[in-house]
Amino acid sequence: MQGSFKPVIFPRVRGVVNLDTGTSFTVLIAKWARKKRINNPQTKQQRETHFKSLADFLGHDDGAKVTPQNIVKFEKHLSTTPDPRTGKLRHPNTVLGYLSSFRGVFTVAVEQFLIDTNPMDKVVLGSKIDSKRQPYSVDQVSRILTRAQAETDDIFLPLLVQAYTGCRVAEIVDCSTLDFNFVRNGDPEKVVPGQWFLFIGEDNREPGCTIKGHTARYAPLHSEIVKRLVPYIERVRAEHGDGPLFRHLPKDKNGKRSTYVARKIDEWMDSVIKDPNLAPNHSFRHYLKSELLARDVPERISDAITGHKTPGIGRKYEHVPMSKKFEAIRKLPVIPLQAA
Repeated sequence: MQGSFKPVIFPRVRGVVNLDTGTSFTVLIAKWARKKRINNPQTKQQRETHFKSLADFLGHDDGAKVTPQNIVKFEKHLSTTPDPRTGKLRHPNTVLGYLSSFRGVFTVAVEQFLIDTNPMDKVVLGSKIDSKRQPYSVDQVSRILTRAQAETDDIFLPLLVQAYTGCRVAEIVDCSTLDFNFVRNGDPEKVVPGQWFLFIGEDNREPGCTIKGHTARYAPLHSEIVKRLVPYIERVRAEHGDGPLFRHLPKDKNGKRSTYVARKIDEWMDSVIKDPNLAPNHSFRHYLKSELLARDVPERISDAITGHKTPGIGRKYEHVPMSKKFEAIRKLPVIPLQAA
């Protein structure tokens, strides 16, 4: 809703002149958020973080004084200086994210006559580098899930769901027990065996647990997921009622538990499969797409399951029925696991 955005006030930093003017970064970001109707707090926070770094670099936060030369120098600084949070150089796509933030905010500032010129007009953004992540093989998925079965639920269950749905780790970890339901067949009291699905959206999630602007969707749950995940859901409901699926886990500053789980899984995965071209969040998605493609499942159906965007403007008018999604996931290879 317009007017709901409370702009961040940049803290005073040594060497930075904070301006309470109509062209300060704070004002420009607030105007951009209202104009673009940005309601996702993480999207707003990302812009604030990017502009805070620019303010620290320039020594001021006056959008009217930013020049193309300033942006180019800052881009070089980002590319050659380690990120203080990680101690590593930033990925080129991360630097591109900063520049895209600046372009969006400054463009709105010019359109609203807050500043005279857009310092990004003469800056070349470049292209996003395609991910080099590779899909897991069936053998690797089997090894991961077999080992994970001996771990805690917050490692095993997210990995299991990712392996059979290709969902992002936050999409399963930050969900609510209310997001799980089943397809009924005729008799409203009769549940079709295995036809449970996960609603991936923000209706039932806690504040801060967004799906990062991705389109809400219904992900079918393979019977291998159902027989292991549903008993866990029922235990959670019996003990606490409906609510967060992993309510016992710590939250990050945005209220997300998936940050903790993603880090925990990454550290654990190093003991199972250590390969720079493999990563749980991406490799499971690529694995699922590859396995469905090998079984002649149309791309528009596999995209509807994983949440990938299918190329072509006409695709947004196509709606894949749940029956087609369930038909597709039943074709996936069943990963054999030893009894718990």
